[in-house]
Amino acid sequence: MPFFPSRCHGLKVQFVPIVDGMGKSQETARQTKFTPLEDIARMVTEQDREYMRQAIAIMRDAGVVNKTGGPFGVVIVKDGEVIGAAGNSVIKDNDPSAHAEVNAIRQACQTVGTWNLAGAVMYSSCECCPMCYATSYWARIDKIYYAAGWSDFEDLFDDSNISKDLTKPYPERLLAPEQILQEEAQVVWEEFRQLPDGARY
Repeated sequence: MPFFPSRCHGLKVQFVPIVDGMGKSQETARQTKFTPLEDIARMVTEQDREYMRQAIAIMRDAGVVNKTGGPFGVVIVKDGEVIGAAGNSVIKDNDPSAHAEVNAIRQACQTVGTWNLAGAVMYSSCECCPMCYATSYWARIDKIYYAAGWSDFEDLFDDSNISKDLTKPYPERLLAPEQILQEEAQVVWEEFRQLPDGARY
């Protein structure tokens, strides 16, 4: 049976058939561990903590001192060098997407000259919201460390509500996504598919 790689650190998932008590074949997920979770915890170094302290300092600067946005700060490191460091600037920039993670990713991509941040580690002062996690995922960041969790600031920024909303069927979501003109959009996708030099990322 084929393996399907997981973005979860240290895990691969293989779907294997099993036979239940009624003689019916079922699919079950078998996880193959490469690095035990307890070993991952031991891999956190003092240097990791120092990068996180830098992120927390940026967090305070953004939210308490300069008030550019909420108290969120991020440092991105690759090959031992800081390639991006930014705070939240939603208020300053009038941009609801200007979260610390997104700002730092944009800066890091400019620093290294590519959208692909494979091999980079993100140190975020706070647990990523769904948008920032998705942006980090698309940027191919290898690992995220965070300090404050959603429960630490849910009275002010309740990111868990967005996470819960995303698990609902479209009609039940707050913004109720609804599909229209699919056929016309498919024409463009087919056109793009034929391009020998079309963007892939």
